[in-house]
Amino acid sequence: GDHRQRPSGAVAQDDLPPFDAVLGGQRGERGLAVLAGVAIRLAQGVQHRLAGDVREAERVFVLAELDGFGARVGPRNGDRARTPRGPQANPIPYSSMTGQPIGTPPAEPVDPTPRIELKPNGPFRVFHVENLVNARGEVLPTKPAYSLCRCGNSKTKPFCDGTHKTVPFDSSRKTDGSKDRRVAYGHGRLTVFDNRGICSHAAHCTDDLPSVFLLRQEPWIDPAGTDEDRIIAQVKRCPSGALSYAMDGVEHRDQERPPQILASENGPLQVTGRIELRVEESAWGQGASREHYALCRCGRSKNKPFCDGSHWDGFEDGQ
Repeated sequence: GDHRQRPSGAVAQDDLPPFDAVLGGQRGERGLAVLAGVAIRLAQGVQHRLAGDVREAERVFVLAELDGFGARVGPRNGDRARTPRGPQANPIPYSSMTGQPIGTPPAEPVDPTPRIELKPNGPFRVFHVENLVNARGEVLPTKPAYSLCRCGNSKTKPFCDGTHKTVPFDSSRKTDGSKDRRVAYGHGRLTVFDNRGICSHAAHCTDDLPSVFLLRQEPWIDPAGTDEDRIIAQVKRCPSGALSYAMDGVEHRDQERPPQILASENGPLQVTGRIELRVEESAWGQGASREHYALCRCGRSKNKPFCDGSHWDGFEDGQ
Protein backbone atom coordinates (compact mmCIF):
# COMPACT_ATOMS: atom_id res chain seq x y z
CA GLY A 1 0.00 0.00 0.00
CA ASP A 2 0.98 3.57 -0.63
CA HIS A 3 1.15 5.35 2.72
CA ARG A 4 2.22 8.72 1.33
CA GLN A 5 -0.03 11.64 2.10
CA ARG A 6 -1.69 12.55 -1.24
CA PRO A 7 -2.44 16.28 -1.48
CA SER A 8 -6.03 17.20 -2.06
CA GLY A 9 -6.87 17.41 -5.76
CA ALA A 10 -3.88 15.28 -6.79
CA VAL A 11 -4.45 12.71 -9.51
CA ALA A 12 -3.64 9.12 -8.58
CA GLN A 13 -1.59 7.05 -11.05
CA ASP A 14 -4.50 4.62 -11.27
CA ASP A 15 -6.70 7.52 -12.57
CA LEU A 16 -4.33 8.27 -15.46
CA PRO A 17 -5.40 7.07 -18.93
CA PRO A 18 -3.91 3.77 -20.08
CA PHE A 19 -0.80 3.92 -22.25
CA ASP A 20 -2.75 2.74 -25.32
CA ALA A 21 -4.89 5.87 -25.06
CA VAL A 22 -1.83 8.05 -24.56
CA LEU A 23 -0.09 6.49 -27.55
CA GLY A 24 -3.12 6.92 -29.80
CA GLY A 25 -2.49 3.50 -31.30
CA GLN A 26 1.10 4.32 -32.22
CA ARG A 27 3.78 1.64 -31.86
CA GLY A 28 7.54 1.31 -32.32
CA GLU A 29 9.53 4.51 -32.81
CA ARG A 30 6.39 6.61 -33.26
CA GLY A 31 5.09 5.35 -29.93
CA LEU A 32 8.36 6.12 -28.20
CA ALA A 33 8.29 9.62 -29.69
CA VAL A 34 4.79 10.16 -28.28
CA LEU A 35 5.92 8.93 -24.85
CA ALA A 36 8.95 11.20 -24.99
CA GLY A 37 6.68 14.17 -25.66
CA VAL A 38 4.44 13.20 -22.75
CA ALA A 39 7.45 12.86 -20.44
CA ILE A 40 8.78 16.27 -21.48
CA ARG A 41 5.42 17.98 -20.92
CA LEU A 42 5.07 16.23 -17.56
CA ALA A 43 8.55 17.31 -16.49
CA GLN A 44 7.84 20.89 -17.58
CA GLY A 45 4.64 20.86 -15.62
CA VAL A 46 6.37 19.55 -12.51
CA GLN A 47 9.11 22.13 -12.88
CA HIS A 48 6.52 24.90 -13.15
CA ARG A 49 4.57 23.45 -10.25
CA LEU A 50 7.61 23.22 -7.97
CA ALA A 51 8.61 26.77 -8.82
CA GLY A 52 5.51 28.07 -7.04
CA ASP A 53 4.68 28.26 -3.39
CA VAL A 54 3.63 24.68 -2.67
CA ARG A 55 3.49 22.66 0.49
CA GLU A 56 6.40 20.29 1.20
CA ALA A 57 4.04 17.29 1.24
CA GLU A 58 2.83 18.15 -2.26
CA ARG A 59 6.39 18.68 -3.48
CA VAL A 60 7.46 15.24 -2.26
CA PHE A 61 4.36 13.59 -3.73
CA VAL A 62 4.81 15.15 -7.19
CA LEU A 63 8.46 14.12 -7.35
CA ALA A 64 7.53 10.58 -6.35
CA GLU A 65 4.82 10.45 -9.04
CA LEU A 66 7.35 11.60 -11.66
CA ASP A 67 9.76 8.90 -10.47
CA GLY A 68 7.03 6.31 -10.87
CA PHE A 69 6.19 7.50 -14.38
CA GLY A 70 9.84 7.32 -15.42
CA ALA A 71 10.14 3.82 -13.98
CA ARG A 72 7.11 2.63 -16.00
CA VAL A 73 7.96 4.09 -19.40
CA GLY A 74 11.72 4.62 -19.43
CA PRO A 75 14.51 2.13 -20.25
CA ARG A 76 16.84 1.32 -17.37
CA ASN A 77 20.64 1.48 -17.23
CA GLY A 78 20.97 2.18 -20.94
CA ASP A 79 19.01 -0.95 -21.95
CA ARG A 80 16.55 -0.84 -24.82
CA ALA A 81 12.92 -0.70 -23.81
CA ARG A 82 11.48 -4.19 -23.98
CA THR A 83 8.61 -6.20 -22.59
CA PRO A 84 9.77 -8.44 -19.71
CA ARG A 85 8.81 -12.09 -19.85
CA GLY A 86 8.90 -15.06 -17.52
CA PRO A 87 10.20 -14.57 -13.95
CA GLN A 88 11.29 -11.02 -14.85
CA ALA A 89 7.73 -9.95 -15.68
CA ASN A 90 7.65 -7.58 -12.67
CA PRO A 91 11.14 -6.04 -12.54
CA ILE A 92 12.25 -3.75 -9.72
CA PRO A 93 11.28 -0.17 -10.71
CA TYR A 94 14.26 2.17 -11.04
CA SER A 95 14.20 5.87 -10.26
CA SER A 96 14.52 8.01 -13.37
CA MET A 97 16.25 10.67 -11.24
CA THR A 98 18.89 8.70 -9.34
CA GLY A 99 19.30 5.58 -11.52
CA GLN A 100 18.85 3.45 -8.37
CA PRO A 101 15.98 1.13 -7.44
CA ILE A 102 13.12 3.15 -5.96
CA GLY A 103 13.41 2.99 -2.19
CA THR A 104 17.20 2.66 -2.19
CA PRO A 105 18.58 4.69 0.74
CA PRO A 106 20.98 7.48 -0.25
CA ALA A 107 24.66 6.52 -0.38
CA GLU A 108 26.87 7.59 2.51
CA PRO A 109 28.77 10.77 1.64
CA VAL A 110 32.42 10.19 0.75
CA ASP A 111 34.88 11.64 3.26
CA PRO A 112 37.40 13.49 1.04
CA THR A 113 39.83 14.18 3.90
CA PRO A 114 43.43 13.12 3.13
CA ARG A 115 44.02 10.73 6.00
CA ILE A 116 45.80 7.66 7.33
CA GLU A 117 44.06 5.05 9.43
CA LEU A 118 45.68 2.17 11.31
CA LYS A 119 44.64 -1.45 11.03
CA PRO A 120 45.40 -3.36 14.26
CA ASN A 121 48.42 -5.59 13.57
CA GLY A 122 48.00 -4.59 9.95
CA PRO A 123 48.87 -1.89 7.42
CA PHE A 124 48.44 1.84 7.17
CA ARG A 125 45.23 2.49 5.26
CA VAL A 126 45.60 5.69 3.21
CA PHE A 127 42.74 7.72 1.73
CA HIS A 128 42.84 10.53 -0.84
CA VAL A 129 46.60 11.01 -0.91
CA GLU A 130 47.77 10.89 -4.52
CA ASN A 131 51.32 12.07 -3.93
CA LEU A 132 53.12 8.90 -2.79
CA VAL A 133 56.82 9.26 -3.61
CA ASN A 134 59.76 6.85 -3.35
CA ALA A 135 63.33 7.73 -2.42
CA ARG A 136 64.19 8.36 -6.09
CA GLY A 137 61.53 11.07 -6.29
CA GLU A 138 59.21 8.96 -8.43
CA VAL A 139 55.48 9.35 -7.87
CA LEU A 140 53.98 5.90 -7.43
CA PRO A 141 50.57 5.00 -8.91
CA THR A 142 47.81 4.95 -6.31
CA LYS A 143 44.05 4.60 -5.95
CA PRO A 144 41.72 6.73 -3.81
CA ALA A 145 42.36 4.20 -1.02
CA TYR A 146 45.42 1.98 -0.64
CA SER A 147 47.41 0.13 2.02
CA LEU A 148 51.05 0.67 2.98
CA CYS A 149 53.15 -1.95 4.75
CA ARG A 150 54.12 -1.38 8.35
CA CYS A 151 55.22 -4.89 9.36
CA GLY A 152 58.41 -4.52 7.30
CA ASN A 153 58.04 -7.81 5.44
CA SER A 154 55.96 -7.04 2.37
CA LYS A 155 57.46 -8.08 -0.97
CA THR A 156 55.81 -5.10 -2.65
CA LYS A 157 57.03 -2.25 -0.38
CA PRO A 158 55.91 0.38 0.22
CA PHE A 159 52.56 -1.32 -0.43
CA CYS A 160 51.09 -4.02 1.77
CA ASP A 161 50.86 -7.54 0.31
CA GLY A 162 49.20 -9.19 3.31
CA THR A 163 52.39 -10.67 4.77
CA HIS A 164 51.49 -9.26 8.21
CA LYS A 165 48.92 -12.07 8.43
CA THR A 166 51.61 -14.77 8.22
CA VAL A 167 54.43 -13.28 10.32
CA PRO A 168 54.51 -12.20 13.96
CA PHE A 169 53.66 -8.50 13.91
CA ASP A 170 52.45 -6.52 16.89
CA SER A 171 51.34 -2.97 16.13
CA SER A 172 51.00 -1.92 19.77
CA ARG A 173 53.08 0.83 21.36
CA LYS A 174 55.78 -0.45 23.75
CA THR A 175 57.54 2.71 24.94
CA ASP A 176 57.09 3.83 28.53
CA GLY A 177 57.06 7.48 27.46
CA SER A 178 60.01 8.46 29.66
CA LYS A 179 61.71 10.32 26.79
CA ASP A 180 58.57 12.20 25.81
CA ARG A 181 59.44 15.66 27.07
CA ARG A 182 60.11 18.92 25.33
CA VAL A 183 63.28 20.89 26.04
CA ALA A 184 63.96 24.47 24.96
CA TYR A 185 67.39 25.83 23.95
CA GLY A 186 67.48 29.62 23.61
CA HIS A 187 69.88 32.27 22.37
CA GLY A 188 68.86 35.86 21.66
CA ARG A 189 65.63 35.99 19.64
CA LEU A 190 65.79 32.30 18.71
CA THR A 191 64.60 29.29 20.71
CA VAL A 192 64.97 25.73 19.43
CA PHE A 193 62.63 23.08 20.84
CA ASP A 194 63.41 19.37 20.89
CA ASN A 195 61.59 16.22 21.97
CA ARG A 196 63.88 13.15 21.93
CA GLY A 197 60.85 10.92 22.46
CA ILE A 198 59.52 11.45 18.93
CA CYS A 199 62.81 11.69 17.01
CA SER A 200 63.15 9.32 14.04
CA HIS A 201 66.96 9.70 14.02
CA ALA A 202 67.21 10.72 10.39
CA ALA A 203 70.44 12.52 11.43
CA HIS A 204 69.91 15.46 9.09
CA CYS A 205 70.66 17.89 11.91
CA THR A 206 73.87 16.32 13.25
CA ASP A 207 75.20 15.54 9.75
CA ASP A 208 74.40 18.89 8.13
CA LEU A 209 74.90 21.38 10.97
CA PRO A 210 77.29 19.85 13.54
CA SER A 211 78.22 23.25 14.97
CA VAL A 212 74.71 23.52 16.43
CA PHE A 213 73.54 19.92 16.83
CA LEU A 214 76.28 18.31 18.86
CA LEU A 215 76.47 14.52 18.68
CA ARG A 216 77.07 12.80 22.06
CA GLN A 217 77.27 16.06 24.00
CA GLU A 218 75.06 17.75 26.58
CA PRO A 219 73.44 20.10 26.04
CA TRP A 220 73.31 18.76 22.55
CA ILE A 221 71.86 21.89 20.88
CA ASP A 222 73.84 25.15 20.80
CA PRO A 223 71.63 27.86 19.20
CA ALA A 224 74.64 30.21 19.20
CA GLY A 225 76.64 27.87 16.95
CA THR A 226 75.77 29.69 13.70
CA ASP A 227 73.40 32.34 12.35
CA GLU A 228 69.65 32.11 12.92
CA ASP A 229 68.65 31.57 9.29
CA ARG A 230 70.82 28.47 8.92
CA ILE A 231 69.43 26.99 12.13
CA ILE A 232 65.84 27.67 11.08
CA ALA A 233 66.43 26.10 7.67
CA GLN A 234 67.88 23.00 9.32
CA VAL A 235 65.04 22.70 11.83
CA LYS A 236 62.54 22.78 8.95
CA ARG A 237 64.20 19.65 7.50
CA CYS A 238 63.34 17.57 10.57
CA PRO A 239 60.98 14.85 9.26
CA SER A 240 59.56 13.71 12.60
CA GLY A 241 58.57 17.03 14.14
CA ALA A 242 60.93 16.49 17.07
CA LEU A 243 62.53 19.88 16.30
CA SER A 244 60.73 23.22 16.04
CA TYR A 245 61.64 26.82 16.77
CA ALA A 246 60.34 30.16 17.97
CA MET A 247 61.37 33.69 17.07
CA ASP A 248 60.71 36.41 19.63
CA GLY A 249 58.46 33.99 21.50
CA VAL A 250 56.31 33.10 18.48
CA GLU A 251 56.53 29.39 17.70
CA HIS A 252 56.87 28.09 14.14
CA ARG A 253 56.15 24.38 14.08
CA ASP A 254 54.22 23.60 10.88
CA GLN A 255 54.74 24.44 7.22
CA GLU A 256 52.37 25.06 4.31
CA ARG A 257 52.83 22.34 1.68
CA PRO A 258 50.65 19.90 -0.25
CA PRO A 259 49.88 16.43 1.14
CA GLN A 260 52.66 13.93 0.45
CA ILE A 261 53.97 10.60 1.73
CA LEU A 262 57.65 9.90 1.08
CA ALA A 263 58.88 6.33 1.47
CA SER A 264 62.41 7.23 2.52
CA GLU A 265 65.26 4.88 1.59
CA ASN A 266 65.41 2.05 4.15
CA GLY A 267 63.56 4.33 6.53
CA PRO A 268 60.16 5.57 7.66
CA LEU A 269 57.22 7.04 5.81
CA GLN A 270 57.79 10.80 5.98
CA VAL A 271 54.35 12.43 5.97
CA THR A 272 53.88 16.14 5.20
CA GLY A 273 51.05 18.49 4.30
CA ARG A 274 48.56 18.01 7.16
CA ILE A 275 47.47 14.48 6.30
CA GLU A 276 45.20 13.55 9.17
CA LEU A 277 46.51 10.64 11.22
CA ARG A 278 43.59 9.02 13.01
CA VAL A 279 45.08 7.95 16.33
CA GLU A 280 44.27 8.61 19.94
CA GLU A 281 45.37 11.99 21.24
CA SER A 282 47.62 10.23 23.75
CA ALA A 283 49.72 8.79 20.90
CA TRP A 284 51.17 12.21 20.07
CA GLY A 285 54.29 13.39 21.86
CA GLN A 286 54.66 16.75 23.58
CA GLY A 287 54.79 19.54 21.02
CA ALA A 288 54.41 17.12 18.10
CA SER A 289 53.38 18.51 14.74
CA ARG A 290 50.24 17.24 13.03
CA GLU A 291 51.46 18.73 9.75
CA HIS A 292 54.50 16.47 9.46
CA TYR A 293 55.56 13.25 11.18
CA ALA A 294 57.40 9.99 10.51
CA LEU A 295 55.66 6.61 10.57
CA CYS A 296 57.42 3.32 11.25
CA ARG A 297 57.40 0.81 8.39
CA CYS A 298 60.14 -1.55 9.56
CA GLY A 299 57.83 -3.05 12.18
CA ARG A 300 60.34 -2.61 15.01
CA SER A 301 59.62 0.79 16.56
CA LYS A 302 58.61 0.81 20.21
CA ASN A 303 56.76 4.09 19.60
CA LYS A 304 54.35 2.81 16.93
CA PRO A 305 52.85 4.10 14.80
CA PHE A 306 55.73 6.60 14.84
CA CYS A 307 59.33 5.86 13.90
CA ASP A 308 61.95 5.72 16.68
CA GLY A 309 65.00 4.97 14.50
CA SER A 310 64.83 1.17 14.82
CA HIS A 311 65.11 0.86 11.02
CA TRP A 312 68.85 1.54 11.38
CA ASP A 313 69.16 -2.05 12.61
CA GLY A 314 69.19 -3.62 9.15
CA PHE A 315 65.84 -2.69 7.56
CA GLU A 316 65.95 -2.69 3.75
CA ASP A 317 63.12 -1.73 1.45
CA GLY A 318 64.69 -2.66 -1.89
CA GLN A 319 64.75 0.86 -3.32
